[in-house]
Order: sequence, then structure tokens, then C-alpha cells
Amino acid sequence: MIQKKELALAQSAVELFWAEYGGREGFVEAVRRVKDQYWAKGEYAAHYAL
Repeated sequence: MIQKKELALAQSAVELFWAEYGGREGFVEAVRRVKDQYWAKGEYAAHYAL
């Protein structure tokens, strides 16, 4: 989604992911991967919002 610049959809997916898996092992690493994708696409506001 991020690669296709569907940022609203990507943000919604991240929020659902956060609600469902926030307390599980490996969650922080998964969020960092999403943040890295935002950064790579130049979406710095979304990167810092996470």
C-alpha cells in the first residue's frame, strides 16, 4: 500500500495492526519495517507519526 502511495489505506491498516498485535512479541520490529517503508517513499510525516 505504501509503495503504491495509498497512504490513507496504509494508515488504516497500521491502526488495525496496532490494535490487534500491539502487545505481541515482534511488534516493534514490524512497526519499524512499516516506518522504514514510509521513509523510503519520502512520506516523512507518516514515518514520524508512527
